[in-house]
Amino acid sequence: MFRFFFIPILFLHSHFMTFAQSYSPEWQADSAKINKWIPGKFNQFNIDAIGNVYVINETGQIKKIDLKGDSSQVYQDVKKWGRPKYLDVSNPLKIRIFYPDFLSIITLDRLLNPRTTLNLRKMNHFRVNGICTSYDNNIWIYDEQLCRILKMDEEGNIRTESADLRNLIDKALSNVRIFDQSGDVFLFDENAGLFIFDYYGAFKKHIPEMAGMQGGVDQDIAFVKVGEKIKFFDIRKGLMSEISVGGIFKNNEAFVIRSGTLYLLKSDGIYKCPLNN
Repeated sequence: MFRFFFIPILFLHSHFMTFAQSYSPEWQADSAKINKWIPGKFNQFNIDAIGNVYVINETGQIKKIDLKGDSSQVYQDVKKWGRPKYLDVSNPLKIRIFYPDFLSIITLDRLLNPRTTLNLRKMNHFRVNGICTSYDNNIWIYDEQLCRILKMDEEGNIRTESADLRNLIDKALSNVRIFDQSGDVFLFDENAGLFIFDYYGAFKKHIPEMAGMQGGVDQDIAFVKVGEKIKFFDIRKGLMSEISVGGIFKNNEAFVIRSGTLYLLKSDGIYKCPLNN
């Protein structure tokens, strides 16, 4: 999927796939091995395919921290847009920030310079609940009013859309996360579970067992937090599993999984913990 720097991305893709193919029900998060990785007070964080870390601090300022620990790139036009809801870093060359208060999506380049602004209100989308970058660098949104996912370009022109999701469930989804990865589009809802679509927005599968918090996708593995466990769904094999994470989620605000490592956001910084079996 990643196509920006061919040699290193190919290596990282292989590394991610090693985790995706080797996880098992016996995976455990060893609380004795959890350690503070990046100290600081952050509201959000994410990690791209190259290993860069993006953090949003308490003022809404966005910083990019590279593999050397340098944070020379900063985006801080926060007073204009308010607080961001989501930071999409699936394409390291096109970082996208969703500001729900103004229903706007800002696209930044790799140096965190603003490139485009998409005002969703002007496109008659007034209740957008989630966004992500598509494989072809367009933008997926979930329109809560229409109950559809739609793919649009940076000018807001609709390229494709799903059917009305109320035909699948009896209520609208209200707190969603979207990911475009491994040839599919994934929509997580905390109560309804995981919905999988193809690249054209056609519905493929609903997995209600994947209802939970902070859903995500790491190559061929979808994951979601349920209490003190993480549930996994192997997209290609159609298999489900779960691991115990004990009490390490205590005071946890967000998490991501990358290459067999669990990264957690806590009140005093970002921690990481290897998943061992």
